[in-house]
Amino acid sequence: MLSAKSNLRYVDRIVKGIESGFNTVEGDILVKNDQGQYQLGDFSISFKGQTMLTARDIFEAFTG
Repeated sequence: MLSAKSNLRYVDRIVKGIESGFNTVEGDILVKNDQGQYQLGDFSISFKGQTMLTARDIFEAFTG
């Protein structure tokens, strides 16, 4: 449980960092589902008015 709270604080700091400066966030990056777990929500992140990332973008894990 302590690890989960720590991870959520870490994610919260990332989100606040994204929302600062010229960036804008529309929607919710993280949402809580019916089981009480967090998952990606419907969001878009823009920089100086240009959309850079949305929830619909495909993410691939880094391998190496």
